Amino acid sequence: MRRAGCLLALWLLTACGRQEPPPTPAPASAEAAQAADEAARLQAVGTTRYISSAPLEKPVAQPVAAAAQAPPWTAEPTAAAVPEQPVSGRLRGRDFICRRATVSSVVEAGLPVYRLRLSNRAAGSPSAFELDDDAVTIEWHQPSAAGELVRALTAPRPAGNDAWFVIEQADGAPLTCSAEFALYLRIDAQRGSTQTAGAPGLRGRLLLCFDDAEKSCLAGTFTADGCR
Repeated sequence: MRRAGCLLALWLLTACGRQEPPPTPAPASAEAAQAADEAARLQAVGTTRYISSAPLEKPVAQPVAAAAQAPPWTAEPTAAAVPEQPVSGRLRGRDFICRRATVSSVVEAGLPVYRLRLSNRAAGSPSAFELDDDAVTIEWHQPSAAGELVRALTAPRPAGNDAWFVIEQADGAPLTCSAEFALYLRIDAQRGSTQTAGAPGLRGRLLLCFDDAEKSCLAGTFTADGCR
């Protein structure tokens, strides 16, 4: 009996110390893997910028209007009000002709936005894209490809939407205007960036009316190089 008891105790100790291998997890289905990828993509939307995945392209010159033409000021811009000519207008009573357009991508409050800059200085001029040019900047989040954004003066701003302009004064000091605005913006097509890790280049048209004392406004078509 003593031997049988010892054998039983030895068996119990061996059984208690034995660990079964963990079950092999079932392989994830294609649907589950796709769902995980989509979740990761959606999570990244708020923290990543719009970066062009197309091959780099050479810069494209912005077509230049023969003369500044300010569109009729309106609080409710429409596609029909955009003239079939390159962007021009008037800023604080001064003629404005866009001679270079670029688009970059930034993150504002965790939201990736396009930033379109329209300058009265041609590419390569000594003061291009410095504080002594006249320039209009528009920011938006959607559309991120071909599409349109319409905002009446009194309507709430869509997420990521802003606009302002800067002009050089007689004493050389820049003057920034951030008045409320009405906007019609249409993106007709994307192009590749002109810089590595830059935003996509864009072709489109716009009508932008500021509610400042001089009722500054501009309208027309643009071809913007994608930059960092």
